[in-house]
Amino acid sequence: MSERGMAVLDQYNFEVFRISRVRGAMLVDTSEGLKLMAECSRTENRIGIEQQVLSELRKAGFPAEQYVANREGGWLSKDEYQKPHVLKDWFEGRECSARDERDCLEAVVILAKLHLALQQIGVTVEPVYNPGEVWHKHNREMGRVRKFLRNRNGKTLFERNVLETVNEYLAQGQRAAELWERSEAKPTGQLCHGNYTYHHVLLGTADFAVTGFSSLHTGYRAEDLYYFMRKVLEKNHWSLRLGAKMLETYNRIFPMGQGDWNLLYLLFLYPEKYWKQLNYYYNTRKNWISDRNRDKIDMLEQQKGGRDSFLDFLLKRTEFA
Repeated sequence: MSERGMAVLDQYNFEVFRISRVRGAMLVDTSEGLKLMAECSRTENRIGIEQQVLSELRKAGFPAEQYVANREGGWLSKDEYQKPHVLKDWFEGRECSARDERDCLEAVVILAKLHLALQQIGVTVEPVYNPGEVWHKHNREMGRVRKFLRNRNGKTLFERNVLETVNEYLAQGQRAAELWERSEAKPTGQLCHGNYTYHHVLLGTADFAVTGFSSLHTGYRAEDLYYFMRKVLEKNHWSLRLGAKMLETYNRIFPMGQGDWNLLYLLFLYPEKYWKQLNYYYNTRKNWISDRNRDKIDMLEQQKGGRDSFLDFLLKRTEFA
């Protein structure tokens, strides 16, 4: 066990039996159960708001992570280098598998139940953001990259590929922003997880737990559904059958209104992953492109047919059809 880790753990009233490394954190077996210790850049106030919501979820019987206060009653505990850490109550279980249909459908059931529980909690974490404003900003950024590449000499293969594809994806982005602005049905804002991925859904033999609430915010529930489904569908070649089953499963528990369907379609229509790769390229060294960036652009092109079919399927549920 590192001295650095013990400098944090010594600030709590429990005995430590074992500590091991997990993704981006330390798993700690203690006399008060399993804990997770991780560095944290958020403020005491922000964590306090998160814990207020998490505490309400626990009271409602929903198994979500909980922050653990130190001896001083604070949420942040600094190590010997003055780096702040948080400690959370943790769970036994395995991560949801994005390639297992039963796991994915169970995670969608859990998300619908989470949204129902969050709807009952009267806490505003952040203002509802305007998707149209975000998309207009990202569209301008894609336009700048296109202009830069058109004027650039000695283009790499990656840059030539971007010039061949950017017009189509930029048109999708502009279409999404335009449809949002003239949409007659907008979704209702509510508390959302903010980063609902298969990594944050722990499944056990008889129960489940949800973690990763650091991006908790007041937004739209279609965001959470989109983010989970997009990640899963990318790993399953945009299976239309699986996508339809996930939507059917969610709606059986928490039916979506017209505004939710509209936004879900627009979130899938907007080429978020493509924009991210261009933005990363434009803001880093342009004389070196990682294989990872190239692979992500190539994968988008390879999966375009499946994504287009899913978009056509979703479009039928919107006012834009």
